[in-house]
Amino acid sequence: MTERAISAVLNLIVPACGGILIALCIRNRRAPFVAAAMAWFAYLAFNLYTDGHSRESELLRGTWPFFQLTAGTFVALLAAACAAGTLKVLGNARNYSSKRKNGPPAA
Repeated sequence: MTERAISAVLNLIVPACGGILIALCIRNRRAPFVAAAMAWFAYLAFNLYTDGHSRESELLRGTWPFFQLTAGTFVALLAAACAAGTLKVLGNARNYSSKRKNGPPAA
């Protein structure tokens, strides 16, 4: 039970909170990219630590690249989405979905 709780915290709560905090600190368009990079590298550090120090180290030896490519990418995308959502809520991010420019209409 506790291993599932730790996994949920590491895979969902930490990247979400990290993305929000990075967006609050940086407050520009680069925040989602920084949040994704920091979450991915933090997950990499966790994978490399558990590869050598887990109870099932013989069973899981060498599987960290698979976990990094799958779950690490998920963690990075979650952190980027939380950072982008925070910027959108704060109103600091521009909306690039419209091609019209603000200003007087062309004659």
